Amino acid sequence: MTQTYPHLTFVYFNGAKPPLQFRFSEDTPLAELITILNSLLQYPKNRKVVKLEYRLPSLDADIKVQFTQFALKTDDDLKILWSTFRRYSTKGRIEVNAKIQRSGEYVIKMLQRPQLPVYNNM
Repeated sequence: MTQTYPHLTFVYFNGAKPPLQFRFSEDTPLAELITILNSLLQYPKNRKVVKLEYRLPSLDADIKVQFTQFALKTDDDLKILWSTFRRYSTKGRIEVNAKIQRSGEYVIKMLQRPQLPVYNNM
C-alpha cells in the first residue's frame, strides 16, 4: 500500500466536546482505525468504540451543504469517506462521531458493594 498524508480528524466520543484530535491516512483499514480510537480513550481496558459515523456532506437543491450521519462499518465505507472528503474539502478536517461503551464486566464490578472485613469479638 502507498502511504498517504495523514489528515487531521476530530472525533467526538459519545458527542462530548471538545473533540479529540488525531490523524489517520487513506490507507488505514477500519480495524486499525478502531484500534487507534480505542487506544485514545481514557481507561481503554474498560471502554471500546462500538459505532463510528462520518458527517457526510452533500449539496441540497438550493446548493447548501447538508450533513448526514454515515456509519463506517467496512473498509469500503472508508473509501466513501475519502472520496467525499476529496470532493468537498481536502484541507479541512474530517469529523467523526464515535459511540463508546463500557464493558459489561466493568459495569457489574462498579455495581458490586465491597465486602467489609468481619471481626470476631472474643
